[in-house]
Amino acid sequence: NHAPIRLILHFTFYFLYLCNHQFISPACYNLTTSVTLFIMSKRDDIIRIWQESFKDSRAYVNMYFDRVYREDEALTLTDASGATVSSLLLQHYAMKFHGSELPVSYVAGAATRRQQRGKGYMSQLMRMALKASAERGDMACTLIPATSALYYFYRKFDFSTQFYTKEQRLTALHSFPVKGSYHTMDNPAPADV
Repeated sequence: NHAPIRLILHFTFYFLYLCNHQFISPACYNLTTSVTLFIMSKRDDIIRIWQESFKDSRAYVNMYFDRVYREDEALTLTDASGATVSSLLLQHYAMKFHGSELPVSYVAGAATRRQQRGKGYMSQLMRMALKASAERGDMACTLIPATSALYYFYRKFDFSTQFYTKEQRLTALHSFPVKGSYHTMDNPAPADV
């Protein structure tokens, strides 16, 4: 799965550095007249695209859109008829780097309706998202590809692998040394999420 709030033991993290806008060419943001960018007003359309594209449970999708989704971070593209065909969330985070906090963005839920794939919608939306990320001053744009097939797609936008994690299988027989003490979580997620 691709969600940033889930414990993910096996993934590759991609970065695109946006310092001084040097990796972004303004010429690549030209859109055809049949495609329009919206700063989200169609949450239900994004949820439909998400459910069509990813294998997340309904409980997880509901939790994600209730707790994580922000309208000002949602981007969509529509076709000539005005139907939403592609969407992504450009989430804003602070990343610690050598003792400093840097503004970064995280691309989540990037997806296109099945019948509209292969028409360039996501490429156009990614270019717009990268431009928006650079304009708001983000030092990097990050993402975790949902499938290994997407690595090639994201390389077209100069994303590169920055680190890997190793998948480990653990059993009740493993010990986990803890320095300090345990603490209680104030608002744990429901058990079904």
